[in-house]
Amino acid sequence: MTAIPPDVVLSRDVVYARYGARALTMHILTPAALDRARPLPAILHVHGGGWKVRDRKALLADIVRVAQRGYIAATMHYRLSEEARFPAQIQDLKCAVRFLRANAVELGIDPQRIGAWGYSAGGHLVALLGVSGGRADFEGDGGWAGTDSRVQAVVNCCGVIDIPSYSLGGHESEDHADHYAALLLGGPTPQRLAEARRASPITHVSRSAAPILTIHGDQDEAVPIEQGRMFHRALISAGAPSEMIELPGGRHEFGGPAIDAAVDDFFDRWLRA
Repeated sequence: MTAIPPDVVLSRDVVYARYGARALTMHILTPAALDRARPLPAILHVHGGGWKVRDRKALLADIVRVAQRGYIAATMHYRLSEEARFPAQIQDLKCAVRFLRANAVELGIDPQRIGAWGYSAGGHLVALLGVSGGRADFEGDGGWAGTDSRVQAVVNCCGVIDIPSYSLGGHESEDHADHYAALLLGGPTPQRLAEARRASPITHVSRSAAPILTIHGDQDEAVPIEQGRMFHRALISAGAPSEMIELPGGRHEFGGPAIDAAVDDFFDRWLRA
């Protein structure tokens, strides 16, 4: 379990969304010396796990570091694929952003400086968040209606960007109803092709996308690096701010000081300027 140092304050299981009796929560970390008269940028960290499993505790170390650098940092539960199929997951992310923005004064957040960061399935979801501003069907009804759900910067680490090419390119058999993507979509990709396209960040790329940094290992055995490359190319072609870091020898699990420094630099440039 990650130790919480004395220079940050952890608020556990803060409810950000309600669907009837179902409540979704997030952990929020703030600098202990927070001055609400001088609001800070915020970063929402989204866990991976193939949209099927939850590993929020694994993210606490990252958001402790983020909070120590002078950000409000949060990590959230979202509905997993065995509970609700797409678009529930992106609706939860958008609700989480709306919560942070609607409660910005209380939380000490600058509502115009909110970023999102995720690995793997979390990378897919934050990438989708970054390109889908204005889509009413992705907003959902979890709460905070009428509040803007756009973010101002995104870091996508090894997320799936085009579900059809990912699934039909050897990562999902045509009738494999238990595959991660099939569980997300409610059926194998060939049977849910329109929904697979709707769930793919590549479908929604436009000039209005948030600035996005993609980080991907060139030896990623779970999500081929071409997913990240095609996203970067599409964003640049659309005139959206995009950067990409390719990790030589990098597989699907990576991290360390160099990656932390790149993520920190990106968010500082877009959220502190």
